[in-house]
This record gives sequence, structure tokens and C-alpha cells, in this order.
Amino acid sequence: MRVVSRFFLALVTASSAQAAEFTIYSAEFPSLAESSSTGAKGLYVDVLEQVERKTGHRFTWRFQPWARAQLSAQTDPNGLIVNFTRTPEREPRYQWVGVLGWGRYGVFTLRKSEARTLADIQGETIGYLNGSDVQGVLQQAGFKKLEPVANGELNAKKLHLGRIGGWAVNLWTGPSIYLQSGFSLDELQVMPLNTTWEQWLAASPQFSPQAAEQIKAALASLQREGVIKALEIKYWQSISGMPNPTIAKGK
Repeated sequence: MRVVSRFFLALVTASSAQAAEFTIYSAEFPSLAESSSTGAKGLYVDVLEQVERKTGHRFTWRFQPWARAQLSAQTDPNGLIVNFTRTPEREPRYQWVGVLGWGRYGVFTLRKSEARTLADIQGETIGYLNGSDVQGVLQQAGFKKLEPVANGELNAKKLHLGRIGGWAVNLWTGPSIYLQSGFSLDELQVMPLNTTWEQWLAASPQFSPQAAEQIKAALASLQREGVIKALEIKYWQSISGMPNPTIAKGK
């Protein structure tokens, strides 16, 4: 028993020695990651709390404008960034730690409008978040009148007031932002803009490779255990035609 106890103590000591504190940079993405009175809340906050339990690491959340958050994560040796799409342009600028979930863009419009397809709003001004890769997706889809803003709340208000014809945003965040802006989801309809993609947790190029591997393994374990799927169901905001994440994902 004494040998077993010493062996167990050695494992605990080694694990504690490896534990570290890291900063997660993000913009405010309601239902996924956003500031709260306790620091942060949302789907990805809950997922990474589970990662903390599995690895012993601790994460501090810092919310910044999206373009700045990307630069901060690049330059901070202990920096991470969430809700990140993996693209050829971004590939060499970060370490790609692991998949947190999935995303899909849609163009939200008012249900009272006559628009029913993306073709119906090709000539309309479409709002989007500055620094988001949805700009390229919109351009590929043929949209030419694009209007970036610093945060989602501005787009929600502009759409509600009819100052833009559509708002391109992740299906996860659009409904939550609209609700938080004081409006009803009954006003909205959405047209999927593309297929789903993986949402990544990425890190600075100087980030510890050992810690990155530990976090990656924890995320993979949470996927296998069904923890992430259960959290997705918990946080999903039902919208017209997309009552649950399975339908929205299109798989």
C-alpha cells in the first residue's frame, strides 16, 4: 500500500507541476463566449471548464474587439483564441490546438420582408462583424454591398430598424445577440449561407506544445464522452426552421 500511495503521490505532484495559467482571447460571441459578472459564460466557456478539470490548467478570459483579439492571441506566448475558423491565411500564424465545436453562417433577415432566398437579397446591404471571415464567404456568394461594424449589437439594431437588408453571422450567435439587443426572435428568419465548419481553439506560435497536446486530448475525450453534444443542446437558440443544432448543422 505504501508503494502504491507513493506512486499516486508522484503522479499528482507531476500533474500539478505541469499545470499552467493561460489567457483566452475572444470577442463577445453570445451563447458561445461572453463576459459576465463571474468573468465569462457560454458554450465554449463550459467546454473549457471541463478541459480545466481534465488537465489542471487554468484559463482566464479576456474579451476584445475581434481583430484585436486575433493579434493578442498571436503575440502572447500564453495566449489562446476561441471561435476560430481554420483558413489558409491563418494557418501559419497560430498553433491549432483542437476542435471546440462547429459553426455555420446564415444571413438573417426580417420575416416581414419578402425575401425568401439569398438571391432575393443580392442587391441589399449586408452587415457583418469586422475581422470576420464571413466577408469572404459573402463575396464568394456574390454579395457586393457589405458593411462591417465593430460588434454584433450594432448589426442587430440596424437590421431591426431596416437600415440593412441582412445580417451575416454564425447561426449560434445571431439569435442570442438579437435577444440581448431587446428584440424578439419571432421577427427573424435565416437563410444558410454555407456548409458547416469546425470551430477551433488556436494558440500563439510560442505556446507550449506540451500544454497544447494536453488540451487537445481533453477536447477529444469530451467529444467521445458526449459532453460537448449535450452542452450544444443546452445553449442552442431555436430559430424559424432550425429548432435544434442537428438540423442547423445539416448532418
